[in-house]
Amino acid sequence: MKIRYLARVFGFTISLTAAGTAWSNDALVVDALGNVGVATDTPDALFHVKANEAGFPFAFLAENAGSDFAGFRFRTTGGDIDFNKAGSNFRINIVDGDSWEFQIAPSGDLTIEGSYLQKSSRTFKENITLVDTQSILEKVISLPIAEWEYKTDESDQRHMGPMAEEFAAAFQLGQDSRYISVADMAGVTMAAVKALASQVDTKNAELQNLQQKIQWLTEDYHAENSRLKAENTELLQRIERIEALLQSAHIPTKVNSNSVLTSTEGMNP
Repeated sequence: MKIRYLARVFGFTISLTAAGTAWSNDALVVDALGNVGVATDTPDALFHVKANEAGFPFAFLAENAGSDFAGFRFRTTGGDIDFNKAGSNFRINIVDGDSWEFQIAPSGDLTIEGSYLQKSSRTFKENITLVDTQSILEKVISLPIAEWEYKTDESDQRHMGPMAEEFAAAFQLGQDSRYISVADMAGVTMAAVKALASQVDTKNAELQNLQQKIQWLTEDYHAENSRLKAENTELLQRIERIEALLQSAHIPTKVNSNSVLTSTEGMNP
């Protein structure tokens, strides 16, 4: 391998060649602005790497032979941000004195320290159509829910939820029937909850109506019972007065089992 340095009016170029081959004039270029180009003689950034290979060529490789940590850092006047691999996990850390904010595990599990925000303003949307929440609830009820594990997850973590294909067939949402959007899952859940809330309100209204009817019937019962008690009391008093009159007239008021008067007074011999 031979190396030659070519002076430029502004900047310089390092060219490489193997025995018997032509010189490559863009192996490493530093232009007048200080931009560095690798495999390109027209760098468009402070550091510009160009590849012209099929497959997945690496434009940048950071290797640490001493530990399982490797990464790189960006620095601005606003602070530093690290991109690194710690163990088996890829992490992003805004350097502010605390731990990382973003992590992806080999299983695909994503962990963030903070809230997940997805743009949802009306100003971002079009073709807005209200849904029939009762219809959504019926589809949710008929949607199979299962427990399962990801095939690629060696930790065998258990999860719960619908299959993406059945979810897509039921609700016609998303662009790929193999995946479920978190926003779509939340929207379907909220629609089903609204439908259930509406059913509960209807049942509560029916229950209140029944309770009102029961109250009216109870009040009628008590009123009727009080009236009957008063009539019964009046009848007892009338009977007592009649018995008193009969006793004062020496008229028997009771008969025996043979319906014969127990007193002979007033009878002819």
